[in-house]
Amino acid sequence: MTEQAKIGEYFKNLDQLITLQQTKLEKLQNVKIICNQQVKPFENFHGTPSLIVEVLSGNISNDRILKFNKYAKFGVKEYWIIDPKSSSIEQYVLENDKYTLLNAVNLLTKHELNYLTPAERQSHATTITPHLFQDLEINLTDIFEY
Repeated sequence: MTEQAKIGEYFKNLDQLITLQQTKLEKLQNVKIICNQQVKPFENFHGTPSLIVEVLSGNISNDRILKFNKYAKFGVKEYWIIDPKSSSIEQYVLENDKYTLLNAVNLLTKHELNYLTPAERQSHATTITPHLFQDLEINLTDIFEY
């Protein structure tokens, strides 16, 4: 199962009020979260998703520059960039028509954790909460191989 499919499966099982679609938008593969109870799952949706979760592809500049700017222009409220190679998630929120980095978390290996002090280990975050869904906490171990 690809990283994008694994992450898509995770989000699909979160809540029936969240509609997940994997579609091609101008030949760009996206995972988008639509916060609209009126939209039926897998129905064609025309509008701006509330959250887009982007799994980095081979063309990183495409994800980090082209899509980043395009989604801000269209008013996507929250944009996540997931890097499977570093087991990390960058969380951006739209403020004044530009993205601001809200949070960045990564899953350290057991070997990397050994280099941290006990206080650093205690404070190392392995969860992320969507800005749009404050009651939802996602553990990185549910998404990335640990």
